[in-house]
Amino acid sequence: MLEEKIIKGKWSREKAWEWYNSQPWMRGFNGYPSNCVNRIAF
Repeated sequence: MLEEKIIKGKWSREKAWEWYNSQPWMRGFNGYPSNCVNRIAF
């Protein structure tokens, strides 16, 4: 098991998951279909 170094200002894994789980469900789209040649063609 790797030792985790405590870095000032870095969140623990538990704190990060706690924050992530408290956020509302993410919505949105950031990508293009696989058959899209370029953004203009889309």
